[in-house]
Amino acid sequence: MDLKKAVAELRSQGFKFEGPRQSLGEIAKLNGMSAMDVYMRIKKFEKQPEAISASAYTAELVEERFNGTGVGKKTLAEFCEKIGFPMDKAKKRLAKAGVEATGTETMKDLANKLKVTPVDILKLVLVKS
Repeated sequence: MDLKKAVAELRSQGFKFEGPRQSLGEIAKLNGMSAMDVYMRIKKFEKQPEAISASAYTAELVEERFNGTGVGKKTLAEFCEKIGFPMDKAKKRLAKAGVEATGTETMKDLANKLKVTPVDILKLVLVKS
């Protein structure tokens, strides 16, 4: 996240806080709102992962790019659209691994079917086997 832009945005919206070292929770408490409300105001300054061609993904790259990014909350359709990966190809790769997907399930729901993590589901989808 571009910290300078995020701080400037919060200040321009009248948020009270000491500086960028304060957590979103602390800023939220000072301003009588939830941390998620504060985050939504600055989310637009989050750096987006660089586009990588679908054939370039490795298991390590999938881990590096998507671990801890909240991908489990996205549906398969949302994820494929965001990174420009063909949905039909994603469904075929998941079916090959024994998971039937419609695209409306979250990555976490798909992961639970195989008792793996959402990032493991991404590896099945993105890493050519």
